[in-house]
Order: sequence, then C-alpha cells, then structure tokens
Amino acid sequence: MKFKPAIVSFVALTLSGCFPGATMTLWKSAVQSPTGKYTALVQTDNTDTIGNVEYTIVRIKKNSSWRVPKKLIVFDGGIDYEQDFHVKWDSPSHLDIVVDGYGPTPTPYHAVDQIAPITFSVHYVQKPYQPIS
Repeated sequence: MKFKPAIVSFVALTLSGCFPGATMTLWKSAVQSPTGKYTALVQTDNTDTIGNVEYTIVRIKKNSSWRVPKKLIVFDGGIDYEQDFHVKWDSPSHLDIVVDGYGPTPTPYHAVDQIAPITFSVHYVQKPYQPIS
C-alpha cells in the first residue's frame, strides 16, 4: 500500500500538535535603562505540557555585547489578568519590579542576587477584593 505525500504530511502535522513541549508567549515587554546600556525583557509564557504551566520571566540584556539575555528572576504560575506587572529602572543599575493585583502572590522559583552591575527589588501590592455587583 502506497501513501501519498499529502496524506503523510497531514498525519505528521496533526500528530505533532499532540505532543507536549510547545511554548506560547502570552505577553511581553521591554524597558530600556536610563543610560540605554541595558534592557529589561519581561514575558509570560505558557508551556503546553500536562497542566499547561505558566511562568513569567525577567531577563537583562546588555545592549552592546550580550547576545543572549541573562535570567534575573522567574515567577511560577505566571502573571495573569488579575495582576499587573510593572518593571521600571530606579537608576541606571537598579531595576524595580512591582506585582500588584487581586490574585495570589506569585512565587519566584529562580532568582539571582544580581547580574553585575544590575541589582533588583521585587514589591508585591495586594489590591482589596472588589466583588462584581
């Protein structure tokens, strides 16, 4: 029995969507430091594994030399529609990360103290619950 190339391609493409491992970016943002030397890259990804894992990651990129951004902090569970995520540079070498919202406080599961000379701080602001009337 001979298979036609179109049928084989269709079956291969259909089955490839059934296996876990695909990652989809839900949102992303970039904020440049005051001097323009560094950029903070933030994104929330959904990994298509069993349970659909979401996480939010903050990376630092040195604009002149680093080809690959360095991981600064990762929040387990992602930052969803119930929360706001703000990243701003307080100075040319300090990044301020503010997470506020109604949902549970996200848990950082990977964080470095600093990426020389960049330091950072994380602040959580819990908004009071306001039921829809």
